[in-house]
Amino acid sequence: DYANLCVDDAGNVYCAGSRWGQYPNKDFAVYKCNSLGTEVWTRFYNNEFNFEDSMTGMEINERGDAFVTGYSYIDQQYTSRATTIKYDSTGTIKWRKDISGSRAVAMTKDIFGNIYIVLNRGYGIVRTVKYDSSGTQKWLIDYIGTSSYSSILNIASDNYGNVYLCGGTSAVQHP
Repeated sequence: DYANLCVDDAGNVYCAGSRWGQYPNKDFAVYKCNSLGTEVWTRFYNNEFNFEDSMTGMEINERGDAFVTGYSYIDQQYTSRATTIKYDSTGTIKWRKDISGSRAVAMTKDIFGNIYIVLNRGYGIVRTVKYDSSGTQKWLIDYIGTSSYSSILNIASDNYGNVYLCGGTSAVQHP
C-alpha cells in the first residue's frame, strides 16, 4: 500500500506507505529510486512489539532526507503511538520519535526545515507537534473539540511559518 509520493530537487522519487510484514501485521515501507527509475534504497520499519505499523505521511527536504510518520500498535488491545522517522538521503535512520496514545494522520514541512505532525488522540482531542530537522520537539499543542468526535484530516504550512489544520468536529444537539 504505497500512499505517499514525493520528488526531491534532484529528481529522485520516494514512495512510502505500509506493506504486509510478518502476518498479520503491516510495516512502514519507504522506497527511493533515481530519475531513471533505478532503485536507490528500500527501508522497512517494524516496531519493537511486532504489531501493526501504518504510515500516513511523508515529506522530503532539500537535502533528500525523508521524514515519514504514522502510527504503531504496541499491544493486542490496539494501544497506539505516533511514530515519526527521519531517513537521510542514503536511507539511514537519523532519528525516531514516538508519542504514546496518539495516531499520526498527516504531516507537512515548512521552509525552515521544521516538520509538523497532526495526531488524533481520541475523545475529541487533536494534537499537533513540531520537530526541527534534528528531531528536537519545539512544541506540542492539544485542541480539545466540542464533542467526542474531532478529527483533523490534513495540515499545511505557508512561507511565514504558519500552520493550518483542516478537519471537523461533530456537535450534539440537545432538546
